[in-house]
Amino acid sequence: LQVLVLSMATAYAIRGPGGPVLPWAVLLAFLAVCTTAGQALGWLLVGVRRTRAGRWAAWLILASGVAAAVSIVRADRVTEVLDLLPTRWIAGVQDRAGAADLLGWLPQTGALVGLAFLGYLATVRTATWALRRPGDLSSDGILARPIARRDAPPGVYRTLVRTDRASVWRSPPLRRGLLVLAVLPVLAALMASLPWSSIVLLPPLVASGAALLFGVNALSLDGSGALWMASLPHDQSLVLRAKRRVTTEVVAGSVAIVLIGAALRASAPPRFQDLLCAVGAAVGCVALVGSTCMRLSVTRPHRAELRGPRDTPAPPGSMAVYSVRLAATTTLIGLAYSVASFTSSWLLPVVMTVALVLVAEWRWVGTRRRWDDPRTRGMVVATVSSG
Repeated sequence: LQVLVLSMATAYAIRGPGGPVLPWAVLLAFLAVCTTAGQALGWLLVGVRRTRAGRWAAWLILASGVAAAVSIVRADRVTEVLDLLPTRWIAGVQDRAGAADLLGWLPQTGALVGLAFLGYLATVRTATWALRRPGDLSSDGILARPIARRDAPPGVYRTLVRTDRASVWRSPPLRRGLLVLAVLPVLAALMASLPWSSIVLLPPLVASGAALLFGVNALSLDGSGALWMASLPHDQSLVLRAKRRVTTEVVAGSVAIVLIGAALRASAPPRFQDLLCAVGAAVGCVALVGSTCMRLSVTRPHRAELRGPRDTPAPPGSMAVYSVRLAATTTLIGLAYSVASFTSSWLLPVVMTVALVLVAEWRWVGTRRRWDDPRTRGMVVATVSSG
């Protein structure tokens, strides 16, 4: 969705007899193809990984892809590889659509729509095959392995934080999601050698993606234990504080990894203004996304096991709404910082960052007040523990 917002802004800049509407149509068709093809590939990977041989093959393909990416970067052939991608052809079709060249964009867009429909059919068939394929793991998979006992940390708050961290790292979909968020954007940034005006856009992109892993329903980490947790004689505000800390750690860690990786391969040395905008975008988005996640977790809780490889913290419809909300907010913030990186006023990114942090803190205070209400807290605990 963030790519869609950014691309629509680019399409709107295309002026001509066709206006910005026709380039948007081409863009939406291309994104539909990418979405359905990605879903089909994802379900194919789920089915292949049901066996030990399939898992070894998946890791071998991943290692081969990483080795190929490294060799391309070392050979300085990134530009040649990027020129072979279909996005260049899509940009040409958008240009012809903006110029109202009917034969230059309508047949190509129709072909994209047809490919998207075929991708949807392939996704349905592949998902059906993957879900029915028997595997060689137990029903709990790697969750069935024993966990060594550790000494209890001092204090209730630290105990809650450790428990929430363990809940994140022991969940297969969360671990895999964090791996994708940390690795793929870094590899793309290393290959593309982005300018700082584009690097500034990465923190909002990664922050919203990391939040969708579990942050939008962070209290579901307790699962059926939420009822037991609520009966313990400790300050119940510590539960929410622990969830906020773990959510912030995950989002901030993902943003830091991507930002550092992109900075190592930036196309030019950073100016002081670039550093201010990049750090400001990271701090502002992490704070705002964290407070938004806590508010959604308290006001719209859901029952979620987060045990299966395809589990999500909320139903598909809710996840779509959360994605739109986070993507729209963080993308606009990223665009504002990207524009600020072209200015010479260091005060502008500082004021923007302070304003975002204050808004985030204001939301957090309101969320804590809601959580202090026993009726709200009881509703949340009942929902995440038993549905």
